[in-house]
Amino acid sequence: LPNSTTHRLLTTLQQHGFIRQVGDLGLWVIASHAFVVGSSFLQSRNLMVLVHPILRQLMEDSGETVNLAILNLDEYEAVIVDQVQCNALMRMSAPIGGKLPMH
Repeated sequence: LPNSTTHRLLTTLQQHGFIRQVGDLGLWVIASHAFVVGSSFLQSRNLMVLVHPILRQLMEDSGETVNLAILNLDEYEAVIVDQVQCNALMRMSAPIGGKLPMH
């Protein structure tokens, strides 16, 4: 995106509390309002309560870490919304809210 467009988008997101600038360099970081909006999205669907026991059973059956992700069609990515990690020494770990390519 052009610098002017990027600056307008960042300024708008900052005004609405989704991002903020930190440090001497003015780096942009995600602010608390983004978390509030994301949390309300998940709470409104009660998805975690329904799915977590199934994820746990899948982990126990497979012995592998199990992730629940929502597809982001705009960027062909999976956004992780829940995870049950296995007990193996070598295991896949990705943060909740993290993005993974769909391949």
